[in-house]
Amino acid sequence: MAAHSPHPLSGLNDLSSATTIRILTGGDEPALERFLSRNPDTSMFLRSNLRAAGIVDRGEPFQGTYVADVDSTGEVLGVVCRYWNGNLIYQAPVESASLARAADALIGKQIAGLLGPWDQTLAIRAALALDAAPTRTSACDDLYALSLSDLIVPPQLATGQVHCCP
Repeated sequence: MAAHSPHPLSGLNDLSSATTIRILTGGDEPALERFLSRNPDTSMFLRSNLRAAGIVDRGEPFQGTYVADVDSTGEVLGVVCRYWNGNLIYQAPVESASLARAADALIGKQIAGLLGPWDQTLAIRAALALDAAPTRTSACDDLYALSLSDLIVPPQLATGQVHCCP
């Protein structure tokens, strides 16, 4: 994605006054995990990176700056993270555009890519004035999910006739 200039902090006022947009820090992990666990299929990268590298951004692989909309009780309502590689990954089902503008203003680094639910991606691209920016790929990938309770283990695997490598 092309470079862009940071948006003014005016985007911070787009969300409800009962919430605060801020950079998450140590101690915010439980609230973030509770929020992300409600959308496990579309939060895999956020959850994996959070577990692998933590919530503090030191610029190392899998680390990023997490900006969240947080309510008065400390619960996360939406999150946008700019990772070490420049990718913006998000789970912001409500007010995704406003949260992305605020994150852009707080983080202020070049964006290499956008990854997240398609409706949020479209809203964020428009909010950050990236609609006309050249991209290597712009596609809505189908998401397939299977509840473990619905998983049918092949008989050969269940009986040990064949083995899976971890």
